[in-house]
Amino acid sequence: MSRRRILILAGVVLLFVVIEMLMPRPLNWSPTYSHRDKNPYGAYVLAQLLPGLLAPEELRIQSVTLYETDSVQDRLNLLVLSEDFMPEEEDLEVLLRRVAKGDHAFISAQFWSEEFSDTLGFTYVYNFELPAEVGGRERDSSNVQFTQAGLPRQRFRFANSVLASTFDSLPPTATVLAKTDGGAAILVSVPWGSGTMFLSSTPLLFTNYYLMQERSRPFSEAALAYLPEQTLFWTEYYHLGRMEANTPLRFILQEPALRWSYYLGMGILLGFVLFSLKRRQRPIPVVAPPANTSLQFAETVARLYYSQGNHLDIAHKKISYFKEWLRERYQMPAGRVDEDYLQRLARKSGKPEAEVRSLFAFIERIQRQASLSPEDLLALQHKLESFTRS
Repeated sequence: MSRRRILILAGVVLLFVVIEMLMPRPLNWSPTYSHRDKNPYGAYVLAQLLPGLLAPEELRIQSVTLYETDSVQDRLNLLVLSEDFMPEEEDLEVLLRRVAKGDHAFISAQFWSEEFSDTLGFTYVYNFELPAEVGGRERDSSNVQFTQAGLPRQRFRFANSVLASTFDSLPPTATVLAKTDGGAAILVSVPWGSGTMFLSSTPLLFTNYYLMQERSRPFSEAALAYLPEQTLFWTEYYHLGRMEANTPLRFILQEPALRWSYYLGMGILLGFVLFSLKRRQRPIPVVAPPANTSLQFAETVARLYYSQGNHLDIAHKKISYFKEWLRERYQMPAGRVDEDYLQRLARKSGKPEAEVRSLFAFIERIQRQASLSPEDLLALQHKLESFTRS
């Protein structure tokens, strides 16, 4: 590949990269609940608001199980945002034990594990048919309000898709903190030992989309304000899983120094490949085609016969070749030459019969001689050429 083509290819790739970088990226509407994501249903805004909202002694955000918090000695506010809250048996055991000793847990999810709901004594429902019809018209949103004194008294209006999950039945000790106009609870507190479980069925209300809106952010802030001022431990494990390096490459990309070393190495390798695209080959030697030496061979043989002076042998060979030519051309057998042979040859060749008789008489005379002069050999050559040429 020529250097010009390499430069054109590199320019096209660079142009494509620049266009991709400048093009607006489409919004990702998938709920991630990650404190790193700035998409509508990420939790980046929540991570920025928590230090000023709750004034926690310390804010920890990790992707670990609740079981792994058992070794933490501090009193904790445990925070979980997830589409599904499905803790393992050992996770649930640690959660209940920590809350019973004085921790508080704020768990917001739309679906709950059966073991967890049975342990706390609540049930929930999820409305899969949205929007609901009221009075013959579709209702795509509903009002929500707090039930406790000292909290915002206004009604907050949210889409039915956000309020799809609600609590159906609660234990006697539970307190409904927020509900819809229809009386469906969406935020409740359940005392457990020395601590409290705060359960929310609307995790989307704590994402960027709703926290950025003035009409909905007060609800999310008031809901979280139930947590006391102590270390806040936010685990993202129950929605994102473990966000740790599972492969060597992932570990390399997480470390700044290793990441830039990797990029530099890949850039050098790419440059080497681009500059090595030009085909390499050794010079091909010029091989001369085999020369046609037939003419030189004939000249050499002729000089040999001439130097030996054996004209009669040459004449005999010419006569033999001539008779073979007659056999192939006129189907005249190379046998005894008689009167009938000469007449048939004259008819087939179109030559005068006298010329044919003269030629074969000359040939017969040469065949009877013991030697031959150069003049007679030349005369024979002329006669044979005259007969075969026309």
